[in-house]
Amino acid sequence: MSLKRIGYAWSGFMLLVVSALAGSGLIASTPAGASEVPVFHYSVLGGDPYLIGGAPTPQSFVNDITSARATTTLEREGLTPSQVSAVQSQARNSGFTSCKMNQGQHLLAMSFGSTGIHVSKNVIFDDPNYGSGAPAWCENVVINHRSESVGTPVVTTSVNGNGTTTTTTTTTTTTTRKTVIKILVPVKCANIALVSIGNGSSKHNSSSSTSTTVPPTPTTTTTVSPPVTTTTVSPPPPPPPTPSFTCSLLKVTPTTGFSATAVATYTETNVTGTITASTLWSNSAPNNVTTVATIGPPGTATSSYTYTGAGTYTVTETFIVAGVAQNPTCTVSVTIPPPPPPTPSFTCSLLKVTPTTGFSATAVATYTETNVTGTITASTLWSNSAPNNVTTVATIGPPGTATSSYTYTGAGTYTVTETFIVAGVAQNPTCTVSVTIPPCPTKPPPCQPPAQPPCTQPQTPCTPAQPPCTTGSKGQHSGNSGGNGW
Repeated sequence: MSLKRIGYAWSGFMLLVVSALAGSGLIASTPAGASEVPVFHYSVLGGDPYLIGGAPTPQSFVNDITSARATTTLEREGLTPSQVSAVQSQARNSGFTSCKMNQGQHLLAMSFGSTGIHVSKNVIFDDPNYGSGAPAWCENVVINHRSESVGTPVVTTSVNGNGTTTTTTTTTTTTTRKTVIKILVPVKCANIALVSIGNGSSKHNSSSSTSTTVPPTPTTTTTVSPPVTTTTVSPPPPPPPTPSFTCSLLKVTPTTGFSATAVATYTETNVTGTITASTLWSNSAPNNVTTVATIGPPGTATSSYTYTGAGTYTVTETFIVAGVAQNPTCTVSVTIPPPPPPTPSFTCSLLKVTPTTGFSATAVATYTETNVTGTITASTLWSNSAPNNVTTVATIGPPGTATSSYTYTGAGTYTVTETFIVAGVAQNPTCTVSVTIPPCPTKPPPCQPPAQPPCTQPQTPCTPAQPPCTTGSKGQHSGNSGGNGW
């Protein structure tokens, strides 16, 4: 029967150990009526990768084929520990070339999945997207096995006139057996596949003989001893300890703007292969993005991401560990706050105090501001000393001005200070200016009659040059008074 395995829908690379035995006699057709070996058609290259990212460089091929996970894979595909060691040793010494895996190519065995423990036998590469072949790395490994055997000595005794001649002939057989293994690693996905294990041998025989002549004796005794063969069988090496891995803590910290950094802490024992990690930043769009985390220092995996906006998100860290079947994970929620409001600024740019009538004056303060969203209030201190050290509330408006008025107790020069209180501005802005209030003008003399009668009044009544000044014991002002302070 023919089975077809469709790879999982995520990209990566698979490591194939391929030994092409077409015509070698190691792959024979199944006779009619015999039980048939299932044929696996791999129709999606990279469907169930060995490592994410493939083996794009010679060094990445060497790193993968010499890993502990590759050792497990090669042994599951049928290689002995000594054959696996020869494959890995030749890879370290750059004993491989670039090649192609051809459409319809038959493979003795092929691994799939990131753990290296899943192997299919009797595989055909059948991806229609690679009609001209898929790029790969190829390694041909030749292992020589030399052995010697000593045959049974043959003793021939002859008698002649001068004595007895004994001839001993021993045959030594030297055999050199070769094992040829071909390994192929597709660049895209790096699953391990075996195409052929070919055997060949050469045999060399050599014989040696010795002759001994001795005087004749009444009796000749010949003893032939059989060869003694000693075989030492070493016990198989113990299996490697089982690896364990735990993601113990995931901490996600907002940084600036909508960005955040995730640090996952893990513990592991007996892990000898590769550890990779990825971060899923949200369970829903548009932030359901996965990034690759950086492993290091030992025991941590770090990644960062910038969200599209503020909100609360569920973050999951997933590890892929060689030798650990279930991928360990950590999950935590993080809240990304909205950006802070812009910092307000406020400046009192000008204070102008203008005397009006009598001892009165009007103060107009001009200011500029940006990003002020709260209340603006202003107060006017009309003098630094009594009795005019009075504070009044200024009126804000139109935008950019604050206006207030006050009536002093008398003429003089006074220092006037405008103080603003602005929401979000810690230091109260101020403006200061001096104003001079003039004294009241002297009243004109009363009208006098002419020196000679008759007294005639002028055409226009005599009036003072300005309204008379009115002084009081304390100043008067418009608006509300805050006493001597604000």
